[in-house]
Amino acid sequence: MTTSIYIFIALILFFIAGAFPVGEAEAQIIIFKTPVFILLMATLAVLILQCCWQQRRGFKLRKIGFQLTHLGAVVILVGAFLGFIVGKRTNFAIPLTKHAAADNFQTGDGGTVKFDFKLAASGFKVEFFAKQYNLYKAPATKDADYDYVDKFRIPSSGDVLDLGNYGTVKLEDLRQSMPSTVQGIDPDWKQQHLLPDGSILQLVNSAPRHYEAMLHMTDKNSATTDKKLMVNHPVSYGGWRFYLMSYDQQMKRYIVVSARNDPGRNLVIAGLWMMIVGVFVICFVKAEGTRK
Repeated sequence: MTTSIYIFIALILFFIAGAFPVGEAEAQIIIFKTPVFILLMATLAVLILQCCWQQRRGFKLRKIGFQLTHLGAVVILVGAFLGFIVGKRTNFAIPLTKHAAADNFQTGDGGTVKFDFKLAASGFKVEFFAKQYNLYKAPATKDADYDYVDKFRIPSSGDVLDLGNYGTVKLEDLRQSMPSTVQGIDPDWKQQHLLPDGSILQLVNSAPRHYEAMLHMTDKNSATTDKKLMVNHPVSYGGWRFYLMSYDQQMKRYIVVSARNDPGRNLVIAGLWMMIVGVFVICFVKAEGTRK
């Protein structure tokens, strides 16, 4: 028991150290890849198994919950270690051309990743939040700056933009007389509009609300599988999970995908369910005993 307490204290110190950001991106997680941390986690798993072995006799419901909870923790550790050893993770761009399927791509760090199947993407769609203008009040003196007043969304219906105490502006006055073809410039709305009192309306580039694409996977037998790829809705295929991360915001020529191959993922999920069921059993038996 004393050894377990010391190991828990050491692991807590590791977790605290890993919570503080350092200079380079993700450099703080290096501490979790050190041999000392791995040895501590392995020792903890062995101690948990030893505890389960000592409590192996008897088939009481509460003891089953105890075993499930502790063995689930070991299964999670094994799955996480397996993913750490042989798991793969990378980011790369896929051209938005269905007929440009490929089985290898250049990754963001300058390397390459190769799959056992061909991959392509098409049918990209993006939806934006409603566009809006920021209102800046004209300075009182020549040396003063414009003061921010408020933001006003462009209405989806009607023909005026209501500025509250600052009046209204006809939407036709805010529209581009000729659609812009310059990258980064909204083709429909003016970037700035000067009001009669000297105040300025500044267009705010709207952020994407939702975007998606169709992912096409072709195996060695030329059989194609099509799946919709959306933010927070990954696609699983061939042992890989693909996450939609970003896209070409200028020309919409490609999407950026994060690909992960984690053989220990299913073990981690199984371990979590074992712990959930085990804790539920322990709590249920305890509550039942209290009622008696």
